[in-house]
Amino acid sequence: MTDISTGNRARCFFGFIIASMILIDTQQALAQGFFRPIASTQSGRFIDAPRNLQQQLRDAERAIENDNFSEAVVRLGNLLQRAGGDSEDALLNGQDFFLDADGAGSPKLARESLFHRARQILSSLPRQARDTYQLRYGPLARKMLDDASASRDWETVAAVRRMYLHTEAGYDASLLLAKRDLFAGRPLSASLMLDEFVNSADAIARTGESVKVLHAEACHLANREFDPSDVTIDTVTIHGKSETLPAQEELANWLDSRFQDGRDMDVEDINYAMFGDKPHRNDRSIGESPLANERWTLDTTASPRQTRTIRQLASRMVSSGQLPPPSWTPIRVGKQLLMRTTERLVGVDFTTGKRVWMYPWFSTEKYFDTETIDFDSIPGEEQVNEMLSQRVWNDLPYGQITSDGQRVFMLDDLGKIEMAMFSPIMGMQGTRPSDTGSNTLVALDLATEGYLLWRIGKGEDLASTMSDAFFLGPPLPLEGRLYVMAEIAGDISLICLDPASGSELWRQHLVAVETGAIDTDPIRRVGGATPSYHEGLLICPTGAGACVAVDLVDRMLRWGATYPRNDDLIRGMNTRGNNSVGSTQLMQRWYSGAAIAADRSVLLTPIESNQLLSFNLLTGEEVFEPKERVVSRTLAGIRDGKFFLVGSNQMSAYDLQTGNKLWNTPTDLLSVGQLISGRGVFGISTYLLPTTTNQIVKVSLEDGSVMDRRDVNFQLGNLIAVDGELISQAATTLSVAYGEVSLGPKVERALKENPDDTQAMIRKAELMLQEEKRQEALELLAQARKAEPDNDEVLMLSVAAMLDALRESPEVDGEMVETLDQLIYEPDQRVELLALRLRAALQRTQYDLAASQLLELSSLAASESGVEDAATRIISEPSRHCSLDAWIAARSAEIVSALDTQQDAALTETVNALVEESLSPNLNASDRLLERLAAQFGAFGGSERLRTELSNRYQEDEQWLRAYGLHVHARLATDREIANLPTSRLLALAKIFSFERFGKDAAKIIALIRGRDDAPDQNLLDEISKAVMRFHSEFEWPDSATVQWEPRPRRMRSSMSLQQQFSQTTVLSGEQFRDWQLVSEGAFPLALRNPLGSSHGIATMSEARQREIGQNEAKIAGGAMVIVTPSSIVGVDLQRLIAQEGDSVMWEHNLSTDGTALLSRRSNTTRFGDQVFQYRIRGATASATVPQFSLGPLLGDRVFALQGGELMALDLYSGESIWRNAAAPTNGIVLSNGPEVAVVSEDERRIVFFNSLDGKITRQAPWHHGFIWGGQGKYVLSYHPTDDIDREYLVLLYDPFADQIVLQRQSAEANRTTIDIPASYGRIVGGRYLAMLDTEGKACVWDLVSAKVVSDVELPAYEDLVGLHAMVMADRFILLPQRRAKENDIAPAPMLHTRQSNQHETSNAVVCISLDSGEVVWQKEFDEAWGCTVHQPSGSPAVLLSRARSTFSPVNPRVRKRTLDFMALDIDDGHELASVLDKEVPSNTNELATQIKMPAHQPLMVVDIGLEKLKLVFGETSSESQTVAEPQKDHASDAP
Repeated sequence: MTDISTGNRARCFFGFIIASMILIDTQQALAQGFFRPIASTQSGRFIDAPRNLQQQLRDAERAIENDNFSEAVVRLGNLLQRAGGDSEDALLNGQDFFLDADGAGSPKLARESLFHRARQILSSLPRQARDTYQLRYGPLARKMLDDASASRDWETVAAVRRMYLHTEAGYDASLLLAKRDLFAGRPLSASLMLDEFVNSADAIARTGESVKVLHAEACHLANREFDPSDVTIDTVTIHGKSETLPAQEELANWLDSRFQDGRDMDVEDINYAMFGDKPHRNDRSIGESPLANERWTLDTTASPRQTRTIRQLASRMVSSGQLPPPSWTPIRVGKQLLMRTTERLVGVDFTTGKRVWMYPWFSTEKYFDTETIDFDSIPGEEQVNEMLSQRVWNDLPYGQITSDGQRVFMLDDLGKIEMAMFSPIMGMQGTRPSDTGSNTLVALDLATEGYLLWRIGKGEDLASTMSDAFFLGPPLPLEGRLYVMAEIAGDISLICLDPASGSELWRQHLVAVETGAIDTDPIRRVGGATPSYHEGLLICPTGAGACVAVDLVDRMLRWGATYPRNDDLIRGMNTRGNNSVGSTQLMQRWYSGAAIAADRSVLLTPIESNQLLSFNLLTGEEVFEPKERVVSRTLAGIRDGKFFLVGSNQMSAYDLQTGNKLWNTPTDLLSVGQLISGRGVFGISTYLLPTTTNQIVKVSLEDGSVMDRRDVNFQLGNLIAVDGELISQAATTLSVAYGEVSLGPKVERALKENPDDTQAMIRKAELMLQEEKRQEALELLAQARKAEPDNDEVLMLSVAAMLDALRESPEVDGEMVETLDQLIYEPDQRVELLALRLRAALQRTQYDLAASQLLELSSLAASESGVEDAATRIISEPSRHCSLDAWIAARSAEIVSALDTQQDAALTETVNALVEESLSPNLNASDRLLERLAAQFGAFGGSERLRTELSNRYQEDEQWLRAYGLHVHARLATDREIANLPTSRLLALAKIFSFERFGKDAAKIIALIRGRDDAPDQNLLDEISKAVMRFHSEFEWPDSATVQWEPRPRRMRSSMSLQQQFSQTTVLSGEQFRDWQLVSEGAFPLALRNPLGSSHGIATMSEARQREIGQNEAKIAGGAMVIVTPSSIVGVDLQRLIAQEGDSVMWEHNLSTDGTALLSRRSNTTRFGDQVFQYRIRGATASATVPQFSLGPLLGDRVFALQGGELMALDLYSGESIWRNAAAPTNGIVLSNGPEVAVVSEDERRIVFFNSLDGKITRQAPWHHGFIWGGQGKYVLSYHPTDDIDREYLVLLYDPFADQIVLQRQSAEANRTTIDIPASYGRIVGGRYLAMLDTEGKACVWDLVSAKVVSDVELPAYEDLVGLHAMVMADRFILLPQRRAKENDIAPAPMLHTRQSNQHETSNAVVCISLDSGEVVWQKEFDEAWGCTVHQPSGSPAVLLSRARSTFSPVNPRVRKRTLDFMALDIDDGHELASVLDKEVPSNTNELATQIKMPAHQPLMVVDIGLEKLKLVFGETSSESQTVAEPQKDHASDAP
């Protein structure tokens, strides 16, 4: 078959060529080098009928005008027979077309089709013409009907009606079909079938007046209006008996009493064969609360690596509030459950949960070779993440499967979603990275365990008309046929297939997609399209901005509606910088575009639109105005005149007729951090919502109230209910659980028949456990074990029940533990038992026993695979996930803390000796095992030998940073905390720093050690000091300088200057990198600028996504730096970075699933004029508080981050998740004192404390200190109004861990109306210093990390103070007060420019304060304001100032003269080193910021001001032409 006429195809092609040429000519195309062909908001259109079909209709109409009825009958009869012809469009002749579609693609409802018009014309012909029609076509129709009746061939009966309706046989066929529909519970379809009867004298004459009664009954059952006066007979025969019809006004009641109610014939059975359960997709299954324990569980991943990756991806989406339902939905057919996994289709025995077969099988001999993706063989985290994210959450064509009861149908050859791009450089061919324009439809036989029956499409054996098809979704099985939508050569068609062979029976063209094939449209690709069936109509949402309803019996188009696509989605696809498509971007849509139908309503949530659309099933007319998606994701279904929408954190009900909202679920539907995790399932007057914390929330359909909450022990995803059981397919597992209500009666019946029925006893025990009758359940399980000692199910349930009992019991001892020891055979259960015994030992303060059990648990974890998930059972907190290593480490610290509190030296020595004895045999083990043991037992003194061994290995391998982290461990990485380390560890750090060539840090550590009583031999310290001296040298700058101004060549004026863009960089500890700054410069989206102004580029995996200027943030501790970008967290080894030794990027942790930007940096202004920046999470679910991202402090081995409501700890050196807890506040600042980490939330007015080792919530406290300004380490800076003085605020530095205010200051706010009112201005500098200055001249500087007052001085009063800026340069703190500008009375005065964005600020004075003494070193006041770049390199010997003036011509105000002023002040004493005034520069020069670079060990500063270059040469110079070397990249040790 062809898909579109040659003429139409040619017009499309040449139209596309012309449009492409126009687009290529645009500036944007030239700039980008390519364009994508999704340009309009309307992508689908209804095509015109082929010319020969239109001509037949016109000929018939012309013949009627000429009273040539015989000719008209032939023309119409042949047209309705759908016979082929000899034209080029012959193969389209059997298809219907809209006659009232304008083809322009504008939103429109089309209702008149070609065949409908032909049938109408035929019915309106005179009686003589209709007789002629009967004579010509009646015999053929009769023969077809007789043959069909003999073989009960309903397809042929339908064909008789379709082709020969207005023959006697056609009327008979219609009556048969109507009765079938009525008896099958489709009264609306039956009434539609009979509509033409009641108005046709020929039909009534043929079938009798009684057909009007049948029509009336069908209309009545379908809630359609009918006129009782149309029923003109007095009696009717029902079931062989003659009955008298009542009066017209009583007819409706009489019909109710005589006929079976056929309004809803849906009955629940054991099959769930497709998405939505039934062809109408309005799931009618009845779900019920399941038992807490699943009956069985299977993985949906192919490897542990995939499981870990998917869990991490899910965690990120939960943190950002963007978790969609999984893309896959399982089905049940008979005794088999069929499910999609990441790589295969798996057939499972529903009773036992055992995998029976899978497709494709590992052997290529049995199955056709497929393009299955082996994820574990793909290198690189990012690509694996994107593809797994696509499979699990985005790719509905992959995730959906269907069955007709004998076969299962699925789509294959679905590769990575990429955009096809068209480049003017490569011509029209463009680039298509992978062949994604076609796929394969596969049929597998269920009886023979997945035997391959046929494949059509891309992977078919023999070429056919569907070889190039892209099937948009799995087929709809219906009455022995398959109905699937496919896109072929830009046309979307409905295709009917034979399920046994896959051969095509017929097809119907739906829409033409002229703005891009499916491989250029990721939204259509991931959403797919599949038809729904209701009351005789196939409803076909195409995914291309159009929905078409097809009358299945007549194969006629009933209506077609077009609607606009989502412009935002299209725009996002078109502006993405490369051909990969972000899964996060694609998730911002409706979950499924399948139509849901009930009664006479059709609801549609098109994946290509952000609106919910409603249609009248019969007419296609809009029922109510489109509703915006907003926060909704899924259309749950229709019940009792209401439809229900579900989002990530809420559910809503709407009136089906008006679209008015009826209710929302309450705000406390979900707890903090909890999200809806998949599609739910309807219960009786309820809806069951699955959540991310493995809790099912039962919502009332009446008012949205929460009726019940059920915690379960399995993952929750998409739910389906079958035969009283609940099936949940989540991201990594599929679980089956018994429904509590249905199971009870079944168990009681079975036990009544056979009291010794072991299976019934097991089920009874489960019910008892659910009812918290644990003791009775354990007794019953003991009886079952006695009857069948080898029954795996009874053993597993017994172990689970006993472990549950032990979790709730304070005592873990005695007979139950002995029984458990005998029953347990799974390592993870053994781990849990040990953990419970450990808990009991801790409660009894038996710390030596607890340590022994902890060591045994660690040994078991190291020797057994698959026990990592045991941590989840040990924790039993749905919101918290941590590794088993983290849990052990937390218990180790708990034991050590208890021993310290108890102060029992003998017991402490005993425990440490036990630990050392147990760990010593592992000293020769692998690095990985030593790392795990060091992490688990690092808190014990007995682990010192192991730590020393691992540190030596790290140093031998030159892994200096890991060696550093090993000794600092889980302490806060600040100078104060490091100074509290034992001397042995400080000495180890000094050696590490000397090897790293971190001279300043090594010298500082040695100075600390020398002052201690247990200091080692001084000669050793002297040797280390001597070794580091060569890495720690100072350069002496001369105290005079001259300026050499070297303007750039004029030919460079059109180019752009490469200005550095600065990101907030906070140094928490260490001397070597104290003044280094994260920047974006030139070719480096991320770079680290040293104190001399030179930058070291940081090469990340996602450089293209890091170019959002000013959106980054960094924290440095020791030799580690953690960077936050809008899309990821990046860990950097600074020693490798400056030494250029290998890859300096240790890890990247994507915040979104696909690496797209998730964060946007927004600022709020404090009462003191400072801008406080926060990361907000883009596209987060609407809620009362705005989800934010906050980077916490760095510990020696980990870093903390808050993402939305999830707090996480990441390994500082690998980026792996140590733990995460979704019960954190949605926003706030993250602090840590080492043992604990806290989230302080101003919005939620609370502080939540967590154990820093395993993420357990330890305590909570209220927050009552006002507005949060900032904070670092373990302190938070805030301010709140005072009670007694208006406009006065108390600024304080607060330690939440000790509940102590450590610093405070009372200051007036900055906002004021006159200069007579006092005001204070403040600013956080470098992330760790607070500078404040008020109008009275009182200035202070606080160190927020060490909680120290650096300076508190009196300066001259600034009554006209309007702002304050500051910067840190080495050991100097520079204050830059800004005063109100003075009005210039001289006219015309040049315009003064002193500010350029936030990098170059206005200053009327420079105040230099010593960070060591806190005293004012020097102060400089200016009569006229200057501008100062506030990020000058700390190694600079001078503070540079610049400003500009513009003078405009009085003749032509558009002509201006531009001059620059420049001045350098000595950093030591503030004297003027050099200055240049009124330097004329090109009039288009707007830059003021000074960009400085200093060659190492040379008395030279090279300064760029935009395109202007000048050199500051120190000391004596011979001439202006003196040649000076350009700055070069230098080593950290060269920093002065």
